[in-house]
Amino acid sequence: MLDFYRHRLLEEAEDRSERASPPLVPSPDGDVFLVLCQFSKSGATFIETPADTNEGAIVRNMIGGQYNEPLRVIAINVGEGWARDVSKRIASVIVKEAERDERTLPRDTGAFVEAQLGRPVRR
Repeated sequence: MLDFYRHRLLEEAEDRSERASPPLVPSPDGDVFLVLCQFSKSGATFIETPADTNEGAIVRNMIGGQYNEPLRVIAINVGEGWARDVSKRIASVIVKEAERDERTLPRDTGAFVEAQLGRPVRR
């Protein structure tokens, strides 16, 4: 009988703690993007991006030279339970938009695109 009450108390405590605690990981709608950049002394670090940043904003920031020595772009969708390296896709979109707008890429963005696509780009 004592085991029954102990088990019941544990279940109730777990129920209360689940209701009272906010989730550890926010679950925004859609994808979250992280940009991995190389910092010469500190090593590689993921750059903070607002939760509502989309792929288009990452591309615009890259073309605008907002990231120093970008290495990879990772997309995460917490709701769907996946994370993917989208670096090649981002690099392809950067090239298309830069060519369409006849823009020269910043040095670091050009190096990112060349590393991802394996071909030279106009810098």
